[in-house]
This record gives sequence, C-alpha cells and structure tokens, in this order.
Amino acid sequence: MKSDANLEDRCFYYTQSRTQRANELGRGQGLKGTEGYKNQGCFKCSGYNFKCQMYLSDKESEGGERK
Repeated sequence: MKSDANLEDRCFYYTQSRTQRANELGRGQGLKGTEGYKNQGCFKCSGYNFKCQMYLSDKESEGGERK
C-alpha cells in the first residue's frame, strides 16, 4: 500500500469481491459467482494497485471525480 493512500482510495472491487464471496459462501453457493474477481486478481490485491486496469476507487464508485 502506498503510504499516502487514503481509505477512500482503496479499490471498490477489493471490497465488493470480498463482500460478495462472503455472502455467497454463507448461502452455500460456492466460489463460482466470484470467479471473475479471482481471474482479475482481486483476491491477491491489497486494494491499492492504482495501475490495475480495473481499479476504481470507492470515492469514484459513488460518483466522485477520477484522479
């Protein structure tokens, strides 16, 4: 993680992938629903890979301006 990164800079997909996976596993649905996130590398990411083509900050996902 970059030392100057703020919590709102964390990638939306970092949080979304983990939330979706926890919910689906809790319902006994397995890992199929989060396979796309896995293929993109979201589960190996710290959430602060600003060079990732899929990177979208939490602030941007709520309609904030892109850096």
